[in-house]
Amino acid sequence: MRGIVTSLAIVGTVALGVAATTSIWHPEAAIPPRNIDFKDLTLDEAKLARRNTAVETDGVYTGIGAIDMLYPPQHSVGSLNDQSIRLLSENSSRQVREFLYSCRERLDAIRKAGRYDMAGCHVHIAGVMTICHLKINLAAEFPCLAIKTVAALDNPPARDGSR
Repeated sequence: MRGIVTSLAIVGTVALGVAATTSIWHPEAAIPPRNIDFKDLTLDEAKLARRNTAVETDGVYTGIGAIDMLYPPQHSVGSLNDQSIRLLSENSSRQVREFLYSCRERLDAIRKAGRYDMAGCHVHIAGVMTICHLKINLAAEFPCLAIKTVAALDNPPARDGSR
């Protein structure tokens, strides 16, 4: 059975002025998402977004205010030049949004305790690469990952990529 991905324009308030034309992945009829290395995902994100490709990858999730980002699995606090993938979570299930909220809460608590050594939550994430638009300028578009599922990684990789 072929996968079904539908697109629709999101109307209403979107975090930080980001509007999106997003894809909704219907897992009951979908081809399994393509497991892709984070590096390949960042290098091919525009092409994958234009094709509304279902993908899954590992990375480090961090949320700052209403901005959700995914960084490479080896990301650390001092990694200022790491590539990132913008995440779209507003249409994700409540369970996904609750997971992300809990991660942000844990990071805030750790930082309030004076520790700044944790960059984010190590996760396995699946969804659909799609095109998002700035709400204040719909002509400004960028690839983003509309989250379908997210799970914590129990054994995150070391900075050198080993586990």
